[in-house]
Amino acid sequence: DLHQAEKENITYGWSCQRDSNQAFSLASTGKVLTINPILNPDIHFLTNKSIGVFPEEGIFAVNRSLKLKGMTESVQSVFLQNGFVRPTLSEDTLGWKNFIFAGEQQNHYLHPIAQQEIVADRKNSARRIFNFEPLSADIKNDLTKTGYWKAGCPVALDRLNRVNMSYYDFNGQTHVGHLIVLDSAVPFVIHAFEELYDKKFPLEPLHDGYNVDTEGTSSFKCRPITGSSSYSLHSFGVAIDINVSRNPYIGSYDQSESDYQVGALIPGELSSFHYLDRSVVRSGMNEKIVDIMKKNAFVEWGGNWQDRIDYMHFQLPTNIAHHVAQMDKESGQQLIELTMTFPESAKQMSSDSRWAYLYEMQPHVFMQTLTKYFSLLGKEKEESVIHLIYEDMAMNRS
Repeated sequence: DLHQAEKENITYGWSCQRDSNQAFSLASTGKVLTINPILNPDIHFLTNKSIGVFPEEGIFAVNRSLKLKGMTESVQSVFLQNGFVRPTLSEDTLGWKNFIFAGEQQNHYLHPIAQQEIVADRKNSARRIFNFEPLSADIKNDLTKTGYWKAGCPVALDRLNRVNMSYYDFNGQTHVGHLIVLDSAVPFVIHAFEELYDKKFPLEPLHDGYNVDTEGTSSFKCRPITGSSSYSLHSFGVAIDINVSRNPYIGSYDQSESDYQVGALIPGELSSFHYLDRSVVRSGMNEKIVDIMKKNAFVEWGGNWQDRIDYMHFQLPTNIAHHVAQMDKESGQQLIELTMTFPESAKQMSSDSRWAYLYEMQPHVFMQTLTKYFSLLGKEKEESVIHLIYEDMAMNRS
């Protein structure tokens, strides 16, 4: 049973199959080897602007950057040197599981979309701009009218800033764009995008989001996580989607079509589908900037996720973001700086309500004491560190 073999990740060769036109497939000649199909699935661009994955259990493996054992990239050279080739795929189909015996050596992978984008290196005398400002009354009104912000969102409008930043487009020209982010995150956003600018990493337009229809690079929008009722970190102003069309989101649906699972593709365009093959390195792909974003506090990249894949998405650690949103601007900045200095400690700072309780008692004293003991979170139990901070604060009060 071919479908059962695929679902059980069985490697197989000959299988007598017919295609949609009832013609015998190449697999029926015994010239095709199918290797670890769950780890190397086929994906198809569907007419409903989503993707179909076969076998459906392999939707996580659309993310080739995981480099899991059993993915065929690691053994591709062995097959190519022994007379096999990759199948020539149509522009709306990708896949990693099949090798076809051709009887001759091949030294290259046949990519469905292999064109490279060329970025012109034009000199531009435009003034370099990196600054920020509180949201104007007009912007606050627009965010409310468009539903980008509403009562009950996790941060108040007064906690949001508009950051104005220079960037290079894909023709080497400079522009000034705008992102709306949490006030505590502003210096880290500016430092990250200054480095992207210095390295001439091209960006799709930076925009506020609420008044722009096109895809690009944006941050704040009060909304739930895709497929969930919990607030996305975009709602906190501490997540950024960069070069959306070149770094798509892929997630699963609960429905199915034919013999494969249907997955969400955002943006749902064929051009974005082409960017699911991350082995074809093209301008504006976010793998190049993961380290830059990480050293500027945006340590989580959605391209490393396994339950869904979000190549466009960078964010602060979720646990830290929730604490920062409950603090004032300066305290939030201090916590983000501690997170960057002691990343392992930051992972141990849970949502325990006692953190908020101690902060609300004496915000300034709490931040001083937290700075003193924060490094211990990576070594001691969280319970013990909370107790130390409480005792230290109590001594200060007395």
